[in-house]
Amino acid sequence: MKSAKKIISLIAVMSLLVTSFCAFSVSTASAATTTVKMHSTEINYTGRGYTSRNVYIAVKNPASNAKVYVHYQTYEGQAWSDAQATKTNLKASDGSTIWTATFGSFSTKYAIKYVGGGKTLWDNNGGKDYTYQSIGNGVNVKAEPSFSSLYGTSYNVVACVRNIAYQKTVKAKYTTDNWKTTKYASLTFSNMNDFDNSERWTGYIEGIKDSSKFKFAIVYTVSGKTYTDNNFGQYYNGGYYIHR
Repeated sequence: MKSAKKIISLIAVMSLLVTSFCAFSVSTASAATTTVKMHSTEINYTGRGYTSRNVYIAVKNPASNAKVYVHYQTYEGQAWSDAQATKTNLKASDGSTIWTATFGSFSTKYAIKYVGGGKTLWDNNGGKDYTYQSIGNGVNVKAEPSFSSLYGTSYNVVACVRNIAYQKTVKAKYTTDNWKTTKYASLTFSNMNDFDNSERWTGYIEGIKDSSKFKFAIVYTVSGKTYTDNNFGQYYNGGYYIHR
């Protein structure tokens, strides 16, 4: 009988240890998910054909010594590099602080790395890494840089949206008088991005007489819900675009 009791006690202790280990494992995975994640991305174009990529990273409750990087590979088979991100005053919708990093946009793969508080955490897109045109995992719509006319009187607006459903509308909500009045310009489908099931939509806003009073956001409606990219509450303006 005593031997049986000892065996039962041993099984109970082992069960407790296994339960504790599983709880610790879940906690660690959760920390990596909630502390740092890729928010969104965009491509920068210059007049000479060079491109670079901006990556916006959402970081929640970072350690005082935290550093954030984009870990990227320029071409398949090459060594990986780190582009250190800079902390901004911008906030994501969940209150996370936005950090930004810029690197060569021809990268085939990249991931987000957080180092702080004695921990190294990753957002590597579920083990798949992010690819050339990944929109991100924190948003469903993102404005992309495009081109204005020579005198800034018209703007070619470009938006990247997650393909949630076939039926959708994408518009630019804009003002030419600092929001005394509001107007809308419809965007139309341009092309599909096979990397992450996103779509690019484009359209024009014309008749801009004073670009200093011009601001806009992207409004995406699909499956009864509306998603907005308003540049973290700052809105986009003529300065966001590059003249061609």
